[in-house]
Amino acid sequence: MKIINTASLTPESMPSTQTEQLWIYNGLDCCVTAEVLEALLPQLTPETQNIYNLSRALQGPILEMNMRGVLIDEDRRQSLLRIYREEVNIISSQLNRIIREGIGWQFEIGKTRKYPWPSNAQLQTLFYDVMGIAEITKRNPEGDRVRTVDRTALEKLEAYFYAEPIVRHLYLLREHAERISFLNTTVDADGRLRTSFNIAGTTTGRLASSFSDFGTGTNLQNVENRLRACFIADIFASPATFILVSLAFVLINSLGLTILRETGTLPMAIFIVILASAMLLSVSVMAQIIKASLLKWPKPPTSTSEI
Repeated sequence: MKIINTASLTPESMPSTQTEQLWIYNGLDCCVTAEVLEALLPQLTPETQNIYNLSRALQGPILEMNMRGVLIDEDRRQSLLRIYREEVNIISSQLNRIIREGIGWQFEIGKTRKYPWPSNAQLQTLFYDVMGIAEITKRNPEGDRVRTVDRTALEKLEAYFYAEPIVRHLYLLREHAERISFLNTTVDADGRLRTSFNIAGTTTGRLASSFSDFGTGTNLQNVENRLRACFIADIFASPATFILVSLAFVLINSLGLTILRETGTLPMAIFIVILASAMLLSVSVMAQIIKASLLKWPKPPTSTSEI
């Protein structure tokens, strides 16, 4: 086996073959990670050690969730797409009529435009030039201030009487565009929609979600109820029984504090399941998550004399 001393490696001494370059890349990926771990472990406190243990214990259950994915009802998905597209046509027709007949501004939808309502550039002209509303700007990636009609701008424009009906139509049209985009997400050959959960993807402790490792799928968090109608639980998958779990985020604080007060134990799994909303889990995977994430905390005092 060839040994490469990466400590003395320079761009000039890098091997020319792609295979050897990949060896170095993968080797550094492992070795540097190990070196970072050795430096971080002594810095852990009992609390952060528990969090680290939880993250490692979740790798198995989360990997199983990533690999299994969610079975999709294709007929229902296509039905929802037809409904949203029809609604988009109706709402955009209303919006365009408001602009042409109500405001008196004539415009044309470009042939290459994906959606049947004015583009952002046209909306900027409408609001700031035709209607004379004070420009709302933001910094672009180059640091220059430019006109915008993003969500924040629309919320400010909504305060103007004649702009309000236009803005409200745009809210709904943009939301429908996101729904249609989600429903158009590529489904794998086995009829499943997959995602890639990142256990340490946020600073708040919740899971992050994005397209799968194979480039298909999408973020499966924060999917609204109407869109979840095309998800199917594997109710006939023997020997495990599968269910779709969707819990209200509003209950998280009261539920967690109640259990903490009664048992002195904070089940972090509740947080994970709520924030992963609408994921397909087997009873065995759910049990693994609960077992992996059950952290012991000192029982709260029951009276002021204990403080």
